[in-house]
Amino acid sequence: MSQPFLLADSDYLQCPLCADSYVHIEDVYVAGRPREDGPVVPVHVDSAGRVLTGDEVDLPIPETGRRHVISLGGRCEGCGGRFTIEFKQHKGQTVLAVRRPVWTTIARPLAD
Repeated sequence: MSQPFLLADSDYLQCPLCADSYVHIEDVYVAGRPREDGPVVPVHVDSAGRVLTGDEVDLPIPETGRRHVISLGGRCEGCGGRFTIEFKQHKGQTVLAVRRPVWTTIARPLAD
């Protein structure tokens, strides 16, 4: 049986970008729903244990579907890349996806 993201003959998680084994899971994102098809309640827990909820959470989950989605955010020491491993419920099955964050430039404020 295939075990995605695990090194052969070990229990180490591999970077989905470069296959290095020095990765860190630092964030947990949840697109929760109080009921099926209900409104999404975004939650973010960082590695320091801080919990954010509501509109201030920028979920790395582009499409939430009808049920909840859980996403683990990580970074790799080898390539420096960031990624998320996403678990999404869909029609009784769990769909797995790996995503890269999309970073956008933030304009610097003008000096007075």
